[in-house]
Amino acid sequence: GAHTVGPNLFGVMGRKAGTVAGYEFKSKLKGSDITWTDAEMAKFLENPKPMVEGTAMQVFAGLANEADRANLIAFLKTQK
Repeated sequence: GAHTVGPNLFGVMGRKAGTVAGYEFKSKLKGSDITWTDAEMAKFLENPKPMVEGTAMQVFAGLANEADRANLIAFLKTQK
């Protein structure tokens, strides 16, 4: 699908953060050493602000519930 405010999330799991064809990243994710593993995605989903300064994700407060984070990660893994 098309990129909108942020990049399309198909295939995000296992990909290096800040990289996807056709989307220009303007955050500190671009050039970071983050790869979207389960652990990194869980950390991001719990509290994204330290990982994404300067992006539209600043308005996302995070998911406090661990089960919600695990369910979202499981869903993202199906999007290839």
